Amino acid sequence: MGGRKETNIEERNLIAKFALKGKFLRKTAEIVGRSHTTIQEIVNKFKYDGIVQYKKGRGWKPILSERDE
Repeated sequence: MGGRKETNIEERNLIAKFALKGKFLRKTAEIVGRSHTTIQEIVNKFKYDGIVQYKKGRGWKPILSERDE
């Protein structure tokens, strides 16, 4: 299995445009060069949120010591 590769905003915008045009997931995956499940996740997030950017506030929160604060 290959390593993880983050999709950039341009790819996400392209995927969203294809989804709005009604392209099939697998055809979009061939064009973009990603798996159909990746395309499906991006399209579902786009349909739910209406945006393709990552949401702020996701991920691990930093643990700061008293000195770092």
